Amino acid sequence: MEETGMSAAEACTILEIPIAAKNDMEQIRKAYRKLAMKWHPDKNSGSEVSAAKFKKITGAYHSLTTVNFDYDRWSQSFEIPPLQTLGDVLELAMKGEDVEGVLRARGEYRPHKEFGINLSIPWSAGEQCTPSWETPSTSYTTTREITGGSEWKEEGSSDRALAFAPKQKLANPTYKADADGFTSMAAGVTSSLLSPDLVVDHRHENAPELAEEANEKGMEAFKLKDWQTAFQKYSEAVRLAPSK
Repeated sequence: MEETGMSAAEACTILEIPIAAKNDMEQIRKAYRKLAMKWHPDKNSGSEVSAAKFKKITGAYHSLTTVNFDYDRWSQSFEIPPLQTLGDVLELAMKGEDVEGVLRARGEYRPHKEFGINLSIPWSAGEQCTPSWETPSTSYTTTREITGGSEWKEEGSSDRALAFAPKQKLANPTYKADADGFTSMAAGVTSSLLSPDLVVDHRHENAPELAEEANEKGMEAFKLKDWQTAFQKYSEAVRLAPSK
């Protein structure tokens, strides 16, 4: 069948949004991401039906977001890109490609394991070691030198009590809730980079919607080259929707 041009009304119908939202870029992007993730052939065993559906969805998106978009010409040369790794996306960014478009086509939240800043903290960082009479790794010792026996005095009782004191554990070093409900990290990330949504478990009924929102904010931060915020928002999206 010969391809025909696509009207704004048809594009809105395909993206499952009201015609009144034809100029609402935020709503268009969200609708496109949701449908692209659902119908990408890589997620549907290469189904021809899903491939045709994905092409229509992509064409509808461009029809609403690109001025003077030639749908007929575009549809003749369009090839569905495979879901890509974040490493591929970064390489495209170096070449000046449309990174935001590629991220939308990926249909995945999870960033490359080497992306961003490593904010992990070993749990041992949250513990205070029990004082010991002997510390072979250092020259320090709490053991008093006993020369004649009579020189040992009661002053040593405080050292003995310290040596046998129970191990003190600090609070969880990773997350801490502030008074305003925000969550901060002990790794130096300020609460302004995070959202109150971190207190929501991935089993919460609003978790998928919050994951979408976090991923959108991550893409915006990535586009602005705010790598730390992008990493945080992507991580939040993964935590809220680990099965995506």
